[in-house]
Amino acid sequence: MSQMSWKGKYLDVTGARPCWRKTPDVRKMDKEDLDLIVIPSTSTNASKSLKRKREESQIELSAVNILKGIPNLVNRKRAITSWLQVARSVSDSEEIHELILKYINNSQEHGYGIQVLNILQILRVGDVDYESKPEWRSKKRMLLWHGTSEENLASILLNGFQLPPRRNQMFGAGIYFADRVSKSANYSSCGRVSETKGYLLLCDVLVGQAYQALTANNMYTSPPVNCDSVMGNGQNIPNLVENVNFNGSCVPLGKTVVSNFLLRSCPLLYNEYVIYNPEKVKPLYLVKFEYGTAPVHHVG
Repeated sequence: MSQMSWKGKYLDVTGARPCWRKTPDVRKMDKEDLDLIVIPSTSTNASKSLKRKREESQIELSAVNILKGIPNLVNRKRAITSWLQVARSVSDSEEIHELILKYINNSQEHGYGIQVLNILQILRVGDVDYESKPEWRSKKRMLLWHGTSEENLASILLNGFQLPPRRNQMFGAGIYFADRVSKSANYSSCGRVSETKGYLLLCDVLVGQAYQALTANNMYTSPPVNCDSVMGNGQNIPNLVENVNFNGSCVPLGKTVVSNFLLRSCPLLYNEYVIYNPEKVKPLYLVKFEYGTAPVHHVG
């Protein structure tokens, strides 16, 4: 499998020198917006700690306004800085913006279009140092799509991914991801034909040694012995020679081609990846999109 780094550069999302724009001065915000971001305190020590936390956080008002549109996510009972370290709009001049649009352009395979409205970089407080752990450096990681309802999205952003109850899923009670964006977007509407907009999470997924599944097994609660995940092999796959590397993770953003891997045995039209430990998934980008009648070609 051939890989190349994205234009030879890596974007640091966790280091001491962030590459994103400076957070807007909170003094320019309305008090209503300030209340959503800052935890009030009368204690001198707490105020110093709060000031330091605010300086370290990368929370932009434009991103907060987008997050407000997700029900039950942004309110005064739980300040944004208590659960988000980074929330900022990704500008179209950034390389990651071009990479995400290319990933979406090449993987709309279900007849409808995905028109991107906003791309936010997000980093949960509990995920700040995840890349420093040995497992994340030594095992295979991939940037993969996860689509879900607004209700579940709020829970993921606030509390992280959780394992679902067993509901006869094809590969058991795990967290499911895809390398074709429209496969994940199918789950953003949860089958409601009235939905016109949806959200997608682009996640850093610790795939590790994936068990190559050619048949379904809805009894899985963990991967087979000596494996870290389960991969359901699809008949249509991203062109592997177009894979790129982003900050140590494989990004399968190539155009869709027909698989020559035991084609007749594959139960799926498209690949899916299943993780059974929420600690192996870290959401990095939130894409707000609008459903279209035909695939959309975005210009980077």
